[in-house]
Amino acid sequence: NQLNITAKKNSPKKNWEGKLYEKIEESHPEDADKITGMLLEMTVEDIERLLKNPQELQDKIQLAEKA
Repeated sequence: NQLNITAKKNSPKKNWEGKLYEKIEESHPEDADKITGMLLEMTVEDIERLLKNPQELQDKIQLAEKA
């Protein structure tokens, strides 16, 4: 269904994906795809909080690396 595809492309989480990837790629370029995918399973609110708090983001990245 075209409407569903459009809605998914414009979802709030999709809007944060690029920003999250850029932040992760700065410190973990080799694993940025995998870690971004893992963190995108979080809520939009949690992702927004991580983007505003670099230390918390690094903590989550370290946890994701161990998973």
